[in-house]
Amino acid sequence: MLRLAALLLTLAALLLTLAAAATAHASEGWEHFFTRGLGDFREELADARGAGKQGIVFIYQQEPCPYCERMKANILSRADVQKWYGPRFAAYAIDIRGSTAMTDFAGRKTTEGGYSREALVHGAPVVDFYDLQGRLVARVPGEIPHWKIFLALGDWVASGAHAKQSFEQYRVARGLDTTPLKLNVFKP
Repeated sequence: MLRLAALLLTLAALLLTLAAAATAHASEGWEHFFTRGLGDFREELADARGAGKQGIVFIYQQEPCPYCERMKANILSRADVQKWYGPRFAAYAIDIRGSTAMTDFAGRKTTEGGYSREALVHGAPVVDFYDLQGRLVARVPGEIPHWKIFLALGDWVASGAHAKQSFEQYRVARGLDTTPLKLNVFKP
């Protein structure tokens, strides 16, 4: 009887360890969305061009941020989102309070926090789409509510539709959810 109890206790400990490892792995899945970079966005831009990508995405975040956490868990960690964005965009996480050194598209040395302030990002999350010349094309201030909207935003930019029609027109034409989304569009 004592052997059975010890075996059950060992089995329970093993199951708890496996469950904890699976949870940790799942919670880190969003990190695969981002491109590993060196912090020099002039070089990152050249690499994106050389890789045939259509642009760069910055996702501004901070800790703590429940909206950022929801986007990580419900959008950025999805394999289908990562698979779609990966070939089309170089994606980078920017900590709006961060002290990590970086070089912006113009070659100015700054920090993630300094760049965020210069870009007028004061809260998180914010998603910025840049073209391959380093020009800001679109900004979504706040949480994107659904992964399908995030994919549609990417396609709207990557396909060049952003230059021809509003995102609302794009969504209506494709029969997509038209829940209002705050979106700032920038024309070069």
